[in-house]
Amino acid sequence: MAEKAKHESKKFNITYAVVAVISFILVAAGLITYYYVSHFIMFSPEKVARQYILNRIEGDGYDALKYSNMSVKQKMGDYLRENYINQYVKEPGKDEKLPVLTAEEEGEKLTLLLDTMYPIYQRLESEYGYENFDEFFSEYFKSFADVYKNIYGHDYMTDEEMFACIEGNLALSIEESKLENESNIGKGKEYAEKYLGKNKTVTEKELEESPYMSGYLIDVQAKDAVIRDDRAFVEEYIGNLSDSAKKKYESFGIDFSDIKAIATVEVNVTVSGEGDQEIIKNLNEMFKESPFKVKLIKIGSQWYVDIAK
Repeated sequence: MAEKAKHESKKFNITYAVVAVISFILVAAGLITYYYVSHFIMFSPEKVARQYILNRIEGDGYDALKYSNMSVKQKMGDYLRENYINQYVKEPGKDEKLPVLTAEEEGEKLTLLLDTMYPIYQRLESEYGYENFDEFFSEYFKSFADVYKNIYGHDYMTDEEMFACIEGNLALSIEESKLENESNIGKGKEYAEKYLGKNKTVTEKELEESPYMSGYLIDVQAKDAVIRDDRAFVEEYIGNLSDSAKKKYESFGIDFSDIKAIATVEVNVTVSGEGDQEIIKNLNEMFKESPFKVKLIKIGSQWYVDIAK
């Protein structure tokens, strides 16, 4: 029994260590990204388009939304709260008491929550992607509320728990994407399994002495933007938006009169690496045949990818 308790404690500590590290990385990355966006990228349509596509290619469609018109009037997190999260947030009444959980019970439930939501996250990412953000977030957070109630036995949940779960799922998805890339187009499966993913065998000391260096490169380049700032063209662009897109603009808090220009940027992606050259060749042919065409709008002096459909 003592051995079992010791094992469970270790599992709990690892779980919370992982969540703590993920949270720290995401917060730090968010602060750095926000500063960089505010002071540099957003003044150039080419840089905005490149960063947006780079995030998507790297499997981080969530962060890519920070470069979109979703984030014109408010932070992305506030938009998600208002439109997808707050409807599920619920606190117990004054005289209601939640079940008291031990630290280990809480750790086990958190692990189960993350593990149960991850296949749902993967399905939604495959079926919709963040480009179809309304469908993605609507189904994700509805599923979260159902899964949470089933695991915890009540529906008193916080927005912090919901953000922690989707960001934890995102972190694992990005990790698995890197693992797959390294296995296929990088230094190979053995190398990938040693340095990446859940089953990595390298110790922290070994990592310091022989740090992981990716064996592949995904290069993303943006061509010069085609910019139209004549009012007639801007009005035509607005007029051609679907009713659904116009409603999304409204939810973003954007007034059409604030749009000063429209830009189109072609973004090209090339892949190189030490791995399977046939896979690399096929990927490059695919990217060459279907370059990314990014539409952007200018509000004030800043550019945003138009994701309203």
